[in-house]
Amino acid sequence: MKTEKFAAELDINNNVLRVIVIDSPELAAQLFGGVWVESKYSDDTNNYASKGDKYHPDKKNFSGEKPYDIYGNKCNSFELDDNCRWKSKKQKPLDDEPDKVYVWDELKDDWVKVKKDNDGLHCKNC
Repeated sequence: MKTEKFAAELDINNNVLRVIVIDSPELAAQLFGGVWVESKYSDDTNNYASKGDKYHPDKKNFSGEKPYDIYGNKCNSFELDDNCRWKSKKQKPLDDEPDKVYVWDELKDDWVKVKKDNDGLHCKNC
């Protein structure tokens, strides 16, 4: 069985324009022009590319946009880790309860415990 391979097209700022199924980034460049890099699902250290993501050539990996907190504020305090995943400087507490969960509050610069409800309160991309 042949495994699908993917290539991501980049703009001049290393933003992902599109992702296609193709044998290699080199073939994509020959057929469509532009700058292409491999994107893969292969393991926990590689992030699959999506349109709008950022490519980091030094890490040969992709990151999504910075996450947003529970109130919709961009988490500007978050930084990329070695695997190009957004992380807060503070460790998320591990003592979630069945009806409560910790979410990021950018204005408090900390994790806060909130009650779960039907709105599914959470920190997107955390």
